[in-house]
Amino acid sequence: MVGSVTTGNRTGATALLPTFTPNTAAVLATPKTIRQTEDGASYEVDGTWQLPRNIPDTLVVECRRWLAAHADASGIAQEGRVKHWLIRLLGGLPGDYSVEAVQMKMGAFLFALSEYRAYCFDDATLKLAMRRFKFWPSSAELIAFADEMDAWTRQHAARCHKIVDAGPQAAPAETNGADRSIRLNREKQDRERAELAAIVAAKFGPLPDAATAPEMLPGESRASFIDRLREWRKNPVQRVPCEPDDADTASETAERRRVEADAPGGAA
Repeated sequence: MVGSVTTGNRTGATALLPTFTPNTAAVLATPKTIRQTEDGASYEVDGTWQLPRNIPDTLVVECRRWLAAHADASGIAQEGRVKHWLIRLLGGLPGDYSVEAVQMKMGAFLFALSEYRAYCFDDATLKLAMRRFKFWPSSAELIAFADEMDAWTRQHAARCHKIVDAGPQAAPAETNGADRSIRLNREKQDRERAELAAIVAAKFGPLPDAATAPEMLPGESRASFIDRLREWRKNPVQRVPCEPDDADTASETAERRRVEADAPGGAA
């Protein structure tokens, strides 16, 4: 598909960027985080994308190939490409306009989209636009759509660059079930801390001194912690610092012993 990259006026060449394989698309996608309001309702927000722990050769090769096509398609789209893209989009939408009205609208659309990159106008974005627009869009709607396509492409280009720069990497081997359990427990705790921090920030705003704010105790409910935080906010006092490394080590040791005891042939 890279060989068909063009920013010219040829209407037949409409494929610009290669399509990611499902596995690569999943790696590059922004993770979703489920949060809960104080009354228990759940809602989904964008999480933070991180470089994958395991980077196979095939992922690096695909990202490098996609970046090469992206570089070729990053020039400003020529009017012929944009016009052909618009004709294919608008031809499938209902609308009873006179020839003069169509010419006026097309002129306005071409002017609105005159400064966008060529990769914003290919088969993939055309299909997305066909799903988005049920009737002839306005210039403002087309600009918003092109902004969205440009932001998505730039975001994925940045992530592909990070993967290529990192090169192939194998995830650290987990020697037993205890190692895996500890890793999953850490990831769960990190997600819960991030969710709780967002809820606290939304409910209380910036805290007087976040460094001295109380921490959520092991096994403590979220509602109980928020009540303690509300009382602390009324009369902030110095929190006794804990030793996170020691606490994490003790937690990990207990977790390891529990998993090893539950494993077949483990300690009685």
